[in-house]
Amino acid sequence: MRLHRLQNRSNYLDFLAENLSGKFVLTDVSFDQGDLETIRLNVSAPNSSLRRAHLSSQTFPRSAPPFEIRPTSLLLSFEQIANWQDNFAIVREAIGDARLGTVPANDPKLETILPKLQSLSSELARIDTFLETLLVETDLYLWYLERQKRIDLYYANNLTQAGERLLSGFQSAVSKYTQIPELRKYFEQSNVREGDLGPRGQQFRAWFALIRVLRWEQEFVLEYMKYELRPHRLCGNDFKWREVPPLDMRKLSVDLLCRFEGEPTWCELKMCGDAWTSSAVLQILFYGSMLSGPYQEDRCGRQFPNRFRRMRPWLGVIVERRDEPGFKEDFDNAVAFARHERTRQCLEKHIAGMIFVMIDPQNGGWGIQRQPELIRW
Repeated sequence: MRLHRLQNRSNYLDFLAENLSGKFVLTDVSFDQGDLETIRLNVSAPNSSLRRAHLSSQTFPRSAPPFEIRPTSLLLSFEQIANWQDNFAIVREAIGDARLGTVPANDPKLETILPKLQSLSSELARIDTFLETLLVETDLYLWYLERQKRIDLYYANNLTQAGERLLSGFQSAVSKYTQIPELRKYFEQSNVREGDLGPRGQQFRAWFALIRVLRWEQEFVLEYMKYELRPHRLCGNDFKWREVPPLDMRKLSVDLLCRFEGEPTWCELKMCGDAWTSSAVLQILFYGSMLSGPYQEDRCGRQFPNRFRRMRPWLGVIVERRDEPGFKEDFDNAVAFARHERTRQCLEKHIAGMIFVMIDPQNGGWGIQRQPELIRW
């Protein structure tokens, strides 16, 4: 449980009956009909103690708290507060790195921490409700789970039914995912062999991380930044999206974060033996729906300061050339889908553009096999 909502003193005493001791913060309480404030509680028997901002500690009988509980009061353990700090930028920004469990009751830090927590009280409650009710398993997510080898997105100069479905699914997913508050950090892998890319994908990623750039003559440069970053990463067992097998949404990661023309470019990588370009388009648009909006742009800027000139994201697809019948046609159709006016109208509000790169083995590494396709909106 992320926090306890208390309606009145009876709720508070019922909670104490089940929790014999502990250290907590309690928001939205008042003393002698005064203003609402947040206090620090050290619950024990027979007496407990509290600390208010700018006042000395006060001891009181456990069963007779000297404060009034309001219908909006929230009770959080120190561990819960720490998880909120780790997950949400607004909490980290308000109270810093200080862990309440390590801050003595008479520490001056409490003079600022407690009022700042009080200012966040209604937002904590809103986020908590949002996490309980958000349906993260959008149609686009469920389609992504099918992991199809290819999808016919474009035919005879127009979008197919699947192409229209993909754009509709993107719009619906964006309307949900952009509401997620700014999370603090993307999870960063510590081992370049982590991730589900297969042997060739792992080899390419290690090579790209070493070389740092994919270049086509002088007109196109894609720079390596990071890999396997998780758009919806949350930490702590109490911070989960709804349980939907077979994947935990918090663990989904994007293959590569690159830089193109000074802007973040999130790329899906498909090597020989993996799915084709059209399937990668579905996957990167799904990730794009999770990476869209000002919250995610701010998050990227915070984690990678001074690395990008602008934070509006690009989406990229990098595929290794293969001789399978229909592969080149699928690549060209995926590009045509991205160039279609209907696609532009759907994506341009959220995405700067799309990049398609076909690579093949060259000189012990990989090189761009044909001129990259660049769609700018």
